[in-house]
Amino acid sequence: MAEQSWDTYLKFVDSTAERFRRSATRSHYTYNAERVLIIILSLSVPLVSTAGIELFPALTVPLITTLIAILAALDGLFKPGEIWHHYRSYEQGLLRLKRLYVAKRDAPDALPDTAEKAKQLANLYSQFVADTEGLLQEESKSFWPQRIQALEKAQTDKPA
Repeated sequence: MAEQSWDTYLKFVDSTAERFRRSATRSHYTYNAERVLIIILSLSVPLVSTAGIELFPALTVPLITTLIAILAALDGLFKPGEIWHHYRSYEQGLLRLKRLYVAKRDAPDALPDTAEKAKQLANLYSQFVADTEGLLQEESKSFWPQRIQALEKAQTDKPA
């Protein structure tokens, strides 16, 4: 029965790490896409402005520069780069805890089945759960204050 609950908890750790991975990947793609768009749009301004009104309507340059400003503001508000790093670091932390637990769990498996072996495995599992829950608690405590701080900074950085 204990082995079943251990497997259930390992599946929970795997699914949580996967959720962190998906969130990190989405933020990473967003971060990179914003950067690429800002670069492309920025490089197009001189071309569009020197090509003349014959090729581009008069509002093209103001529209492009407005898009650049919007992308930069969205990046400053949502901070996908910081979110990417946040989720990736906690994903890697969970995977590390699991990797260490599995490695340590396999060592007593070579011992004969005794009460001492069962006690070692139970203690190892308890430590794994405590370490994992500590990491998850740290993640949940750090995420929202970080987001709120970013939003407050975005409010104070607004021009009057």
